[in-house]
Amino acid sequence: EELEKALDILFADLYQRVGKRAKADQIVVGLPLCYSDVGRKRIIQSLLNSKWAKQESQVLLFPEPLAIALRCGLDYKTSGKQRFLVVDHGGGTLDMCLFDLESTGKDFHIKVIGQRRCDIAGNKFDECLLDWIMQRNPAIKDKLKVENAKEVTNIALWDVVERCKIELSSQETTRLTFRDSNIKLNMTLKRTDLEEALASRLEKINEEVTALFEQVDVNEDSLDMVFLAGGSSSMPCIQQCFGRVFGSEKVETGYTGSGVLAENLALVPKYFEMIERLCEYTYGIWDSKNRQVVTIVEAGSLLTPKTEDITGTRFEIRPEGK
Repeated sequence: EELEKALDILFADLYQRVGKRAKADQIVVGLPLCYSDVGRKRIIQSLLNSKWAKQESQVLLFPEPLAIALRCGLDYKTSGKQRFLVVDHGGGTLDMCLFDLESTGKDFHIKVIGQRRCDIAGNKFDECLLDWIMQRNPAIKDKLKVENAKEVTNIALWDVVERCKIELSSQETTRLTFRDSNIKLNMTLKRTDLEEALASRLEKINEEVTALFEQVDVNEDSLDMVFLAGGSSSMPCIQQCFGRVFGSEKVETGYTGSGVLAENLALVPKYFEMIERLCEYTYGIWDSKNRQVVTIVEAGSLLTPKTEDITGTRFEIRPEGK
């Protein structure tokens, strides 16, 4: 309910600012991989409540890494077949999409062969950095009466930590200065300090990459390029992480800028049918006669954008190889 109220406020404000002057025939909303059905329904309902949409069919909920994949298809279409990995790394999730791009130099087609999501992203990095700071300033725990960064509720402190993390993406050092009635901090942070704080998380990202390729039984050497997108991908340690796995010459970082995702989502209505997707969840119906759930779509099934289904995503099931 709280999420729906927040979305109602956000979409209503946007409608007042923009929607009244520019009516939208179709609304594309980018989502992380495996976004819950409940969350999807709340987004659609909020768009209806705010008058952005008059009917559900106007709303297209689309995975963000696949919007980046469409952009890659347009930018890198050449004759033949290429294998790409899109890494959409933002504040809340790390979404990876492995796909084959086939083109004639003019037209292109994308077939997703694997995807994986984990929650090692910007928010977790902030937490790691604050833990690192607290280890070197133990008085913080006593004054805030906490054991670790997870328990810290001081929003102003979190804002300062996040700012330092962002600054260390473009410079070697930054100054952390914070003062309130409980805490006084004044220290220099180096990029190497951030990398030390994130060491265990970076190792976990390596494990997630390996798991993706093992999941689809694909050799990492078969990859032609890696496209990094999202705010966290602008961090040098993240770029180096993927560079060590695939080779820095294969890593493209030009999709990390502000507004890039929105521009790519705008491409979706025009190029929607260029991409074959994978279902993110297993769906079933209740067989009352036999008192069991009958699976109608399995997670990982290859889909094509032809029809409407119960998930609100247009597709038809296509058996592999047909």
